[in-house]
Amino acid sequence: RWTLESLPTLRAELGDKVKLAFLHYPITAIHPNAGYASVAAICAGEQGAFWEMHDLLFARQGEWAALPVQ
Repeated sequence: RWTLESLPTLRAELGDKVKLAFLHYPITAIHPNAGYASVAAICAGEQGAFWEMHDLLFARQGEWAALPVQ
């Protein structure tokens, strides 16, 4: 909820004045695909697209969260 409501405002208002450390702690016992989502976000971040991937993963969570884990 914070990432959808507060974070966009902070990013818009403060820009590069502050840094945000995003720690990945996927709780795979509850969300089996959380680890895969975390890796996808890390890989996107290495290409300069972390926040785009972050937003996409949350926006489309209903599409990938329940997929069978392989």
